[in-house]
Amino acid sequence: MAIKYADGSDSDGGRVIQVQFTNFGTQYTNSDGLTNASYQPTGLSCAITPKSTSSKILVWYDQSWFYQTNNPAANGTAQGCGLRLYRGTTEITSRSSYNDWYQDIGTNPNQRIHGRTQSQFLDSPNTTSATTYSLKIQFHTSNFTDLRVQYTDGAQTESRSYMTLMELSA
Repeated sequence: MAIKYADGSDSDGGRVIQVQFTNFGTQYTNSDGLTNASYQPTGLSCAITPKSTSSKILVWYDQSWFYQTNNPAANGTAQGCGLRLYRGTTEITSRSSYNDWYQDIGTNPNQRIHGRTQSQFLDSPNTTSATTYSLKIQFHTSNFTDLRVQYTDGAQTESRSYMTLMELSA
């Protein structure tokens, strides 16, 4: 017997099957391995076990970050940071050299930027096995003095990062 939903339909297509949520507040810095040389984990990750191989996973994230440089890039090129979204070890948001998102902080000296990146991605993992989504960040300059994610000043400022995964029926 079919289930009748409040909207009058009996179709399961497009319905939310489950939701997973996490927040993360541990600060990572350049002392912990954040660098301009490669994309490094931000520490933010969330896992979900899809009920069906045909399900879609809507990934929503809100990543905090902090960047400071005393001197602009020597050649006057812009400086900034980029994020990439991963399913397991597979990057799933490759769009350009800066990938999922890029924040340009300009070429002026003494730049201090504390920002948040929010984005969504609809994935088709085609599995019923536990699947972990995570973020990696890379800062695009070698002239940094301070790189951080989940920024905290040890007193009043604490920036947590968040991720929500929603399994949607096909």
